[in-house]
This record gives sequence, C-alpha cells and structure tokens, in this order.
Amino acid sequence: RSCCKPGDGARPALDLGYGGGAGPQNPRWNWERPGPSSARRGEKGRCSLSSPPRPRFFYGWVIVIASALAMAGPTGIGNSFGVFFKPMLTEFGWSRATTAMVMGITALVAGAMGPVVGAMTDRHGPRAVVTAGGLFILAGFVLTSQAQNLWQFYVFFGVILGLGFSGEFLPLVVAVSRWFEKRRGLALGI
Repeated sequence: RSCCKPGDGARPALDLGYGGGAGPQNPRWNWERPGPSSARRGEKGRCSLSSPPRPRFFYGWVIVIASALAMAGPTGIGNSFGVFFKPMLTEFGWSRATTAMVMGITALVAGAMGPVVGAMTDRHGPRAVVTAGGLFILAGFVLTSQAQNLWQFYVFFGVILGLGFSGEFLPLVVAVSRWFEKRRGLALGI
C-alpha cells in the first residue's frame, strides 16, 4: 500500500511479538502514520504490514519442548556414568582414577569445542549442528559399548561423546533464545 512505504512520514516499529509467523528470522515491520481518513476523524491511523492478531499458542514453546526432549536422552545417559562405574572397574580391572578421567575428557572436549560449535551454528543453523551432534552421540555410545582397552574408552566416550554433547547443547540453547524476547529465562530453564 502507498501509506506503508518507508520515507513517507511513517515511523517504523519492529514488532517482535508472539504471533502471525514472526519467527526469529522473520520480524514484522509496522509502519505507523496518520492516514487521510483517520486524520479527518481526529484519530491516529495505522497502516500495518503485519499478520492478523496474535494466535493463542506461541510456536516458540514447541521449540522449547523439542529442545528439552532432544537434550534429555543424551544428558541422562551421559550423567548416568556413576551407575556403570563399579561394574566397569570389576570388568576391566582399571583403577578408579583412570576410569573416572573419561568424564574429565568429555567435559574438556565439550567445552573446548564451544567456539567451533557456535560458529557452525551461526553458519549452518541449529538443526544441522544438532543433527551432527546426535550422530556423534550415537556413534560414541555404540563404539563405547565395544571398547576393550582404556584408550578406546577415552576416545569413544571422552572425545566422540564430548563432540556430540557440545553439538547438542549449545545449538539448542541458541534456537530457544532466538524465539523468545520475553520469558527467555523460563524457556531456557525448561
């Protein structure tokens, strides 16, 4: 519409509200200026390029639920290491320190890969990085089940799972953060 062009006295207002298809990459711009008919009535007119009124359900909560489910499995299995600690000690005869060191390796690799995973998330998007992280987690768990030596345990559980965990957590936090302006803390807490 002619009243909605930038530069004709309209004031842009970025609408980051909850509805009508405005996602993280699709903000809606509303151009407000008094229209001819509203000026005659003494009202402030509104010329809007945005979608219909906001829906009852915000799609960002679907992203929160999907992210929570995607993190629940790998995080739960990875944090259950203590349950398998004693059986692994008796099965392989490794010392407690060398067996427990694998969790340190996992945390170190996951932390060190944070900047790389962040750059990959910016470049390829969360979906691709989370998929790759999930494949690393799957490969790490399958290979760990076949490990016979300590070095294999360090590589499979420590390095490969560390890569997978960093590829799961960070992109999902980014995806949730992109969807929320208000209630971001609640969404990230879930």
